[in-house]
Amino acid sequence: MKKNIKKWIPTMFIFFLSLTILFGFYFIYEKVQVKEPIVEAIDDIAGVQVEDFKTDNKTIEIVIHLEDIDNFQETYHAIVNATEPFKGNRVLDFEFKSNEDPQILNAWNSSYFYIAEAVAKHEYSLIPDKMTQMKKELLLDKINYSMDENNIFVDLHKGDKAQYFIIKRLQEVGDHDLS
Repeated sequence: MKKNIKKWIPTMFIFFLSLTILFGFYFIYEKVQVKEPIVEAIDDIAGVQVEDFKTDNKTIEIVIHLEDIDNFQETYHAIVNATEPFKGNRVLDFEFKSNEDPQILNAWNSSYFYIAEAVAKHEYSLIPDKMTQMKKELLLDKINYSMDENNIFVDLHKGDKAQYFIIKRLQEVGDHDLS
């Protein structure tokens, strides 16, 4: 019996050594070929800094801190263009953070229904009226909103506080909850 155990010891050692080498190289690859280039590319964009980075075999999740930027839509597209070469076949998922103000967030949450309704009805001309009303009610310093073929970009500024939002223009089939 002891002879059989002694035969398995080198086999198990080689097996675990192989696993260690395989996963070690995988994590090194992820860090050197995916994470570092993406973080460096994003950090090169003015007013943008990576806060957190998570990856799996399907998605790359990046939490990005935005300073006071002039044009959220341009910054978003710069981030997408900078990260696209490194993503491979994964989906990029961005979360944007800033020096947030609870008052701005509460106002956005109360106005979001009307904005979402305008988007759902493709009545985008209603959005500026709601943004102007929100600016007056909150005494905001600056509001920006813009649109591309896929998204509506909104940023609200008050003093050194800001909130950045992206609203999808087109809902995918199956995105509607019918329950």
